[in-house]
Amino acid sequence: MPLNAIPPTTTLANLGEKVSAAEGQCLIDVAFWGGVIPGNQDDLLPLVKAGVRGFKCFLIESGVDEFPCVSIQDLEKSMPILQDADSMLMFHAELDCGEGSEKNPEQAPNEGQENKGQGSEKNPEQAPNEGQENKGQGELDQDPNLYASFLASRAPRFELDAIELVIRLNKQYPKLRTHIVHLSAADALPLIQKARTVDGLPLTTETCLHYLTLSTEEIPDGRAEYKCCPPIRTAANRDELWKGLESGIIDFVVSDHSPCTAELKEGSLMEAWGGIGGLGLGLSLLWTEGRSRALSNLEGRLLKWLCERPASFAGMGSLKGSLAPGYQCDLCIFDPDLAFQVASHS
Repeated sequence: MPLNAIPPTTTLANLGEKVSAAEGQCLIDVAFWGGVIPGNQDDLLPLVKAGVRGFKCFLIESGVDEFPCVSIQDLEKSMPILQDADSMLMFHAELDCGEGSEKNPEQAPNEGQENKGQGSEKNPEQAPNEGQENKGQGELDQDPNLYASFLASRAPRFELDAIELVIRLNKQYPKLRTHIVHLSAADALPLIQKARTVDGLPLTTETCLHYLTLSTEEIPDGRAEYKCCPPIRTAANRDELWKGLESGIIDFVVSDHSPCTAELKEGSLMEAWGGIGGLGLGLSLLWTEGRSRALSNLEGRLLKWLCERPASFAGMGSLKGSLAPGYQCDLCIFDPDLAFQVASHS
């Protein structure tokens, strides 16, 4: 992500600093993503020319001061530049309309944080119902250690409102490739499908390992290691995400790898770092979950979801993602019959 290491990748100078820091440190091939923040529209084209694969922005505060969320005015300055440059724009698609941003979309949405989960604390009655999210919002919000309180603070409506906004903007710039990162709310799948099949928009989406393998019902209270934004939702929602993945509405699966030190996961759910560092377990998790769902041609599906489509999305489909003549020889050795247990001490 362009914001998880300071400085954020929002200027050419910052990109150069990150490239220099990465030299000699990477055991695999690495590409960089740029960031769109208020006022950096003049930096976008130089970043494209320097080789970033695309750009990411937030429609809700990221929790990183150096990477603020964007308003509609910011996007209307940035999107035509990226469209003309044949780049892409990825959206952290949560939008808190509880403070009136829906009535005044030109105002930058600024309630809720990627890493601190403040969400709709000031306006808890705005949270819609889903599983644990329909339990006495006022009462839940009084206990920041309840997972249900955090879940209610980042309700599915946040994602739906944001994706509706992305689609509206994409219609203004229909040649710009847009992408919804880490989709959590399955209720948004019909919106995405319609945008692609009826409106003909170049909109893609992904979901994450943790949304496909975990559920609200399994998460103990006070366990901040499960905190991420958008949040892990119900088992029923998880089932719908799998259906969206199998049908092709969801294009591929990613880690949204966002690790931190143990200290940053301490404290209440509302204040702890929001992110999951599960990159090394991804293939095993998806394989295990896919087998439990008796998916046919699981090997072929995983190759598509984890290799072929992500490579194509990043503009590297002719070099990576397949084992074929002319492709770079990136190999992963995996024993499908080997079982192991993940424990906190290991």
